Amino acid sequence: MASHDYDEKRSFIRMQVKTSLRFSVQGSNTTQHQGVSHDLSATGLLMGSDFSLEEGDKITVTIATDNERFEPFTAQGSVIRVEPNDSENQRYLISVEFDTDE
Repeated sequence: MASHDYDEKRSFIRMQVKTSLRFSVQGSNTTQHQGVSHDLSATGLLMGSDFSLEEGDKITVTIATDNERFEPFTAQGSVIRVEPNDSENQRYLISVEFDTDE
């Protein structure tokens, strides 16, 4: 693991990224749900949503860019934690771990 001189001791730095996103649950219908990212790293995402997910759900997340030269960011991942969120408009905070190609 990399050595860091700051409080964040993870292998990948989390970036504070507050932007709207869409997600769908894999294996269910193609309904797109709305959410807002809170932070993003190379290995995962913390997002808020009014739609409740279950730990272990497999989802596809899409974050659009404001620049048409860049494709939207799309990733598949697994829900690893869902917590109630009373402090913002989204009712749930959802932690997602991105799938790796290993």
